[in-house]
Amino acid sequence: MKVLTITSAYSGFFPRFYELLRKAMGEEKIESFVLLPQNSNNRKAIVHNKVLWGTRFNWFIHYNLYRLTGLQDVFSFFETVLLLVKINIIKPSVVHLHMVNVWCINFPLFIWYVNKCKIPVVWTMHDCRAFTGRCAYFDEIDCNKWLTGCKGCKQNILYNPSVFHNEHLQWVLRKRMFNKFCNLTIVTPSKWLANLLEKSFIKNATIKVINNGIDIKSFSKDIHCELKKKMGISGKKMVLGIAANWEFRKGLDYFVFLSNRLPNDKYQVVLVGNIPGESDKKYAKIMQIPQTSSLSDIVEIYQSADVFVNPTLADNFPTTNIEALASGIPVVTFKTGGSAEAIDNTCGCAVEKGDKEALLNAVITVLNDENINKDTCRKRAAMFSLNRYKEYVALYRDVVG
Repeated sequence: MKVLTITSAYSGFFPRFYELLRKAMGEEKIESFVLLPQNSNNRKAIVHNKVLWGTRFNWFIHYNLYRLTGLQDVFSFFETVLLLVKINIIKPSVVHLHMVNVWCINFPLFIWYVNKCKIPVVWTMHDCRAFTGRCAYFDEIDCNKWLTGCKGCKQNILYNPSVFHNEHLQWVLRKRMFNKFCNLTIVTPSKWLANLLEKSFIKNATIKVINNGIDIKSFSKDIHCELKKKMGISGKKMVLGIAANWEFRKGLDYFVFLSNRLPNDKYQVVLVGNIPGESDKKYAKIMQIPQTSSLSDIVEIYQSADVFVNPTLADNFPTTNIEALASGIPVVTFKTGGSAEAIDNTCGCAVEKGDKEALLNAVITVLNDENINKDTCRKRAAMFSLNRYKEYVALYRDVVG
C-alpha cells in the first residue's frame, strides 16, 4: 500500500505529526510519500520521500488573485495538472489531505481526477476553513453564519483580507466542490470539530475522530531541572504558557491579567514564544523564554512548571495540553473548541471561555488540589499516545477495502 500525503507547508506542528504518522505506517509496511508545493521552506525541508510540485510563481499568482477576489481553491489550474502528473507517477492507494486550502490547489480538477481514478481520500481537518467562506475559526466571535452561507462576514478583515468580499460565493463553491468526492473520509482531532462538520454542508461524508497523539515517553521521563533556579524563581509557582507567536486569540491578555492578580511573591507567569511589543509595560510582570525547537529544552520547561495554562479563544485539539500532562503538570484551559477534551478533574480544569476570574480561581484551585499530581496527569496523557497514529493506519486499510 502507498499513502500520499498532501499539505501546503512542512512547518509548524506538521513535521512532528507527519514523522510520527510515517513511523506508524512504516511499522505496517506502508510506503509513504509527501507532496509539497514548491517554495523555499518546503525545498529545505528534510523529509523521507518528499516530492515537490509547481513553482513559487504560482503561489504568487494564486495569492494575489485571492487578495483581489476573496476566492480560494479554484485557481492554480496548470499547477494542479503538474500535481496530478506526480500523483499518477506514484499511483497511491490513498491520498491524505491536510492543510490544503492555501493558494495551491484547483479543487474541481483534483476532485475530478481522484474520482476518475477511484482513489480514496482521507482529509484531516485541523480547523474550520473547508466549510466556511473564509475563516479558520469562527467561535472566537460566536458566529453561526457558516451554517447558512457566510453572508455578511464579520471576519472579512482577517485571514488575509481581499478587495472583494466573496465569502458567500466561496461558501457556495466549496459546498458544490466538496460534495462531489466519491470516497471521502474526514478526520478531526476533536469531537468539537466533528460535531460542527455534522452540521455543515459536507455532513454526508464519513466523519471520524482521531485525537492527536504524542510520544509520551519523551515528556514523561523525569529529568533534573534547574530552570527555576536559573530564572531566580525557585520559591514560586511557575504558571506556564506556550505559543509560537502570542496574540489575542492565543490568550495573551489573560496572562497579563493573571500576572497582575496572582501574588508576585508566590507565583510567576512564564511565557514561551514571541510576544509582540514585549517591552510594553503591561508585560512587566511576565517572564519570557524564546521559542525553541529543542525537545529537551521543551521538556525541561514543562517539567519546571507547576501548572500549564491555555486560555485559547479558538483552537481544535492543542497538543501542548497533552505534552503538559505527559510532563506531569496539570492543565487549566478555556472550554474552547476541543481544548478541554484532553483533560478531566484528575488532571486540571476547564472554565467558560473569556471568564478571567474563573481562570484565576482555577489556577489557584488546581495548584492546591492534592488529588491532582504527576501520576494522575500522566495517566490521562497516556490516552493520547502514539497508538493514535495506528488508527490512521487502520483507516487507510478500511477505505481501500
